[in-house]
Amino acid sequence: MAVREVERARRHGRELTVAMIDLDHFKAVNDTYGHACGDAALRLVVEAVVGELRAADVLGRVGGEEFALLLPETGLVGGADIAERIRQRIAGRPFAWDGKDFELTTSIGVAAWDPDEPTIDPALARADKGLYAAKDQGRNHVVTHGI
Repeated sequence: MAVREVERARRHGRELTVAMIDLDHFKAVNDTYGHACGDAALRLVVEAVVGELRAADVLGRVGGEEFALLLPETGLVGGADIAERIRQRIAGRPFAWDGKDFELTTSIGVAAWDPDEPTIDPALARADKGLYAAKDQGRNHVVTHGI
């Protein structure tokens, strides 16, 4: 899908932004409450993310608790706005498991695709750098990473 969107953005001169989303302290959730709880937490995160997306946006799980988001016809500022709404939506949702309430938060990195790049991979790498910068800032942050 990313290949198709890169081709479309290039052909029509449109913007394209990506985000990398990581559930903060997910290992502790799994270790403390078990994998069934972790699976429920992942479903909650997906519901929150999907609730902020348009039909053309693409969400994919890249592994564990990490997701990639493809935002066609969206610039860096718009992508950061969407990411911030996602971050707030996840942080604002109560999560309970086995009679215990706890908070879920996410760190998100956002980057724009450069039309001079042949694939989406460099933008994803920049978004990943933004994600790690968000974690370095104490987690539960959105960080953009320019071209």
